[in-house]
Amino acid sequence: MGIRKQNCEVLRHEATIEITQPAGAFTYFTDLTENHYKAMIDVRLESPTGVPPNAQLIVTPRTGTDTIIDFTETATIQIENARAVTLKSTSALGGVMNIIKDFCICCPFGEVHRHEGTFSFRGSKFLFTDLTENHYKAMVVVKGRSGGQVVVTPRMGNATTIALPPRGQSAIQIEDAQVLSVATAGAPDGPPNTVQIIKDFCISCPDQSNDESNSDESSDND
Repeated sequence: MGIRKQNCEVLRHEATIEITQPAGAFTYFTDLTENHYKAMIDVRLESPTGVPPNAQLIVTPRTGTDTIIDFTETATIQIENARAVTLKSTSALGGVMNIIKDFCICCPFGEVHRHEGTFSFRGSKFLFTDLTENHYKAMVVVKGRSGGQVVVTPRMGNATTIALPPRGQSAIQIEDAQVLSVATAGAPDGPPNTVQIIKDFCISCPDQSNDESNSDESSDND
């Protein structure tokens, strides 16, 4: 019997994150996956004072040193296999970050399917628990009312804690995690906090061809 070839595909995840921050450095995109990917990050900024802001995009790779990109108002960067993208400024600013990510996902057996949903909560806690065993990748888009943190616990190993920016908005790419929890300020009035999950996962059905053949043979012998 031959070895079954892996089913590998290139898929896309997208997210738009609103930016509102004081002076300082805040991470808006975190990627905890290990497979190859490329992503386009588009950032558009505006200053409350009307003066073009001075800012930096800091790209942190999986290994090696950071890349720092100076810009004012608008910047578009193409990244590859990065761990995080951070925005640093010397003054308060607002704006938006668009993320388009194309990535590889491979299933030893079966096919890749997608589940997607957006979940609202007015309290300060959100919990996602995944009890499956097959390989998956998911983009988690957190849109909170204020800062907080996200804790990602893998199936094996240590948890990773990610600090949310002041507005509480961040895109986090996870892989084979068992638990993801979000802690942010509650939203009793106005728009609720939301978490969008886009999950692409491997699924395979048992091969029953041998069982069916045996069944047919038994019928012929009756």
